[in-house]
Amino acid sequence: MLSNVVSFEKGKEYLRKKIHDSYRGQRQGGISTPKDHPIILLFDTSRGAEYGYRDGFTNEGIYEWTGEGQTGVMTISRGNRAILTHVESNKQIHLFKETKPGWVKYIGEMVSLGYFLFNGVDKNGNLRKLIVFNLAPIDTPLERLKVLRNQTSIQKERVQKVKPERILLCPKCKKEYEWELKSTKKFCDNCGSFLSLKTRYE
Repeated sequence: MLSNVVSFEKGKEYLRKKIHDSYRGQRQGGISTPKDHPIILLFDTSRGAEYGYRDGFTNEGIYEWTGEGQTGVMTISRGNRAILTHVESNKQIHLFKETKPGWVKYIGEMVSLGYFLFNGVDKNGNLRKLIVFNLAPIDTPLERLKVLRNQTSIQKERVQKVKPERILLCPKCKKEYEWELKSTKKFCDNCGSFLSLKTRYE
């Protein structure tokens, strides 16, 4: 049976291990979905910057949260789907930010406004599109939420019209070559490194 008793104090620091001891859920990664509680726990460690992640508050008060998936194309599945459908699933989103190893500060309960796509790389350095959710504090006025949801929809529509382009890329100096040269071009003119086949998004 699901338990609705969930209590966190905004601004308070918690030992992440203790949170999982109380509510369970995945102990690794940024998205945790406990089975016995109607909650989704988000842990912002800010270690995703090297992969193009853009987690954090914007000037408009939106918290941009990059979805899960370390390699390949991000999809609306598992934790990402849980965030997108949390209202329909009647689940609360609770956001935490890491302050030091093992410790997180509670930012507050959030509501998902939807998502858009953004350029980034996976852990292997391959260019790809990242799913970025726009989150807003649960106490945001309804009229303001409508405006922010509309802005998110515009972001999503604009980016999804962009088509991927395959290229040859030097993993060392990042020089790019046209895909059509793949049968004859194997090494970079600048540094001599072996070229990789990548997908770029304009």
